[in-house]
Amino acid sequence: MGVDSLYDQGEEAYARGEFVQALALFTEEWEFGHSGDCLNYMGCCHLSLGEYPEAVSCFERLRQKSPEWERPVFNLGRVYFRLGELDKAFHYYEAALGMNPASEDALYYMGTYYYEVGDYVQARQCYEQSLKLNEAQPEPHLNLGMCYVRMSDSKSALKEFERAYELDPSCYDAVRNKGLVLQDMRKFKAALNAFGLAAKIRPDETECMTDIIYCYAKLKDYETALRNQALRFIEKLEVAVAKQIPGGS
Repeated sequence: MGVDSLYDQGEEAYARGEFVQALALFTEEWEFGHSGDCLNYMGCCHLSLGEYPEAVSCFERLRQKSPEWERPVFNLGRVYFRLGELDKAFHYYEAALGMNPASEDALYYMGTYYYEVGDYVQARQCYEQSLKLNEAQPEPHLNLGMCYVRMSDSKSALKEFERAYELDPSCYDAVRNKGLVLQDMRKFKAALNAFGLAAKIRPDETECMTDIIYCYAKLKDYETALRNQALRFIEKLEVAVAKQIPGGS
């Protein structure tokens, strides 16, 4: 395996969510002296694996190496956000934006802070600013949609969830959230379509089956709700229970 390919392989593993493998690849690349963005990726791998002290160490080392780069700064904020230390998270997000006010990622993460503390207006503004810099980001659209839900703006929420799904067809949350909004609007047939699509994205997700059963019941299609959908729900529960039993199949 060539040294020059380690970084690319690490990025591919990271994109697949294989953080242990990605960490090994980035670490090997780093040890060869081909740093690139390796140290930042190493910190992100540790963060994704819940290894917070190691993540902090990587990001602090990167801050010393690249003191004018905002990325390790807002990534430190992400660590403290995960730890529930919101004041520290805000401090680092604010510092990152002070270094680069046009950082779409720093704006996004500041939005997550405001959403967490219940300031949906400020969160919306952060997500909107991030999207002005780069509209093709599914996560800000998804989170912006949730802001609109909290602000009782169903029409705008649907628009954002639909755009998030357009950008990322594997985004289960975008499709299910769309279904929940439609359900709240009492548009049960449209909600069924959304929940059905969400169930295809995550076939083992039992919450979608509950949503589907509820919609059929509200449409007074009790036979489908109770006979077909309930049976499928029970089957999925049996599979889930079997997976928890040693030796279960």
